[in-house]
Amino acid sequence: MLPSHVENVILDFDDTLVTGPLTWALDVGLPTFIRDHDLPVTLEALDAAVLRAQEKASGGDDPIAVLNQFFVEMRWNPDLQMQLFDEVSERYQPLLYEDTLLFLTSVVKRVKRVVVISNNNRAPQVAERLGIAGYLPHMLTPKRIPGALPKPDRSMWEHLTALMPEISRENSLLIGDDPWSDGAFALACGLRFWLIDRKERYRHLSGAYPVIPSLAALITS
Repeated sequence: MLPSHVENVILDFDDTLVTGPLTWALDVGLPTFIRDHDLPVTLEALDAAVLRAQEKASGGDDPIAVLNQFFVEMRWNPDLQMQLFDEVSERYQPLLYEDTLLFLTSVVKRVKRVVVISNNNRAPQVAERLGIAGYLPHMLTPKRIPGALPKPDRSMWEHLTALMPEISRENSLLIGDDPWSDGAFALACGLRFWLIDRKERYRHLSGAYPVIPSLAALITS
């Protein structure tokens, strides 16, 4: 349940409200790719390689370089990596998590504001297409703010608090799926942060943040 003092819920977008490319790749793209090409894999090696790839991607590394290193760690044929990249790029479609709409309809009644701060510049268009834009009147992306940088840089938070001085780190809670982007952003801004980990991807990481298994876990009477 949300703490009683929280007036503003700050949300990430990809893999928090909607499935992002990483989730699609893990749930759909990679299993099919591994099966079709009869690639050697162990769950332990895959988990470790995925975590390292996510950390590098969150740090702004080139996606092709991240994919190349992933293939090196998995000891897969590098000639296949662009095929996987193209499949994810062409077939991925964002979808709402099953608890997203229920969470949004509940949380807008409990707090003063719901704000999205996302590195995905297409998040507002995706929200509109998926029918949740009405719940999210405040959506910040780097492209919407001149001079802003992606998380974990704190520039989007500074823009938000300058625009709405009533929003402070004391009365706000950030919920996101990525300890290297969202978690580091929260640390830079002095925000309380809860890590949503639907797939237990971070079970091997030390517990630096409170972890919630889903948005549904926050919906209690």
